[in-house]
Amino acid sequence: MKRLAVLALLAVLPAVHAGGSGAAPSLCGSSPFMDIAGVRKRLMAAEALWQKRGPARYALTTRFSGVWMRFKIEVQVADQIVGRTTTDQLAFAGQPIPPPLVSRARPEEAQRYTVPGLFAVVHSALKSARAAGACGVLNVHFAPHDGHVLSFQNDSSGVIDDEFLLTTSPLTLLP
Repeated sequence: MKRLAVLALLAVLPAVHAGGSGAAPSLCGSSPFMDIAGVRKRLMAAEALWQKRGPARYALTTRFSGVWMRFKIEVQVADQIVGRTTTDQLAFAGQPIPPPLVSRARPEEAQRYTVPGLFAVVHSALKSARAAGACGVLNVHFAPHDGHVLSFQNDSSGVIDDEFLLTTSPLTLLP
């Protein structure tokens, strides 16, 4: 019986990867099927473009919005990587919204939000998506002129409250 189920699954996989509606009800239920191969191809092209055209010294602001947290991190990449994080505080219904917390980012946190760091975040999401069965939402957009990540949306099917959206500002060149 298990062998028949595996054979049936293998028969469906080529059709899912071939295109069509993009949905794979037999594999993902009502969740969309992630185009991991397409995202990986675009990521590799963006990384190559960044290697060719990306500036060595720049400032970049990234906004992260998830179910449990929202923050903005500003990084400057020059002789060293420096970052500053602004985190929105949670407010209960009917309570005034407290001011955001501003702090210096730890070096490893600042590194994660550089352009190569954001590429690594997308690589990690692709690896996780493959392991989880590629169901859910995985959208990434790259700047056409230098390849840096413009936006990244991720929501794995079957995992509650993991969805997030990450957007970046245009790069600012530093002297």
